[in-house]
Amino acid sequence: MTATPKPILPLAVVPVASNDDLPTGTLTMSDIRQRLGIRKTRMVKVETKRPRKVHHMDVAEAAFFPRLFWGMYLSFDQADQGNAAIIQGLRSDMQLYGDLMAPSQWHDFKREMDNGAMVAMEAMIDRQIGNGGGWNAIKVFMVSFLLIKWVDRHAAQAMFTTDFACIAQDILTHLDELYGDECDGVEPSAHKMLPKVITRLKACGLFLWLPDYRSENDV
Repeated sequence: MTATPKPILPLAVVPVASNDDLPTGTLTMSDIRQRLGIRKTRMVKVETKRPRKVHHMDVAEAAFFPRLFWGMYLSFDQADQGNAAIIQGLRSDMQLYGDLMAPSQWHDFKREMDNGAMVAMEAMIDRQIGNGGGWNAIKVFMVSFLLIKWVDRHAAQAMFTTDFACIAQDILTHLDELYGDECDGVEPSAHKMLPKVITRLKACGLFLWLPDYRSENDV
């Protein structure tokens, strides 16, 4: 595909955090020291020294985004090589965060990460579609990208790995090339839906530091 992507939302560039800062969450993780190296195989090696336990809620916040997109892509064609590569990349991203957990923390971390993704998706489901409810995939993606931008703007530290940022940018470009008009059409409703998603996430203990959402037009 050679089409030049255009901005769909006020998200000019999907935030790209340096892997030197991987992974970071809120200020309680500031004492984490890491060294990362990229081998010739392009595999990322993470060596983490923990002077104390990492708070599992902080890591669950950072892992929320790959977990959310992973859950969305599980509903798509698993035989498609592009989808399969994205799913694997997102799974690897989640594993990087999971590996920071002490054995006693792992289940709490996974529970909060999974719960956050499920709560966000539930808030984004349009229960008026048909008789049995459903979800508008384009709208869900647009709300998710707006949330990425809002979190990146207000987080004290980088919230995304380089790998996740690349995957997210590829998804955004792909959506624009195939469904640009539909993306433009759902943008207003995506802005209206995001405050509800943030409220639900805060209710389950995630992103308590995140300000209430205001669209670009309200700022």
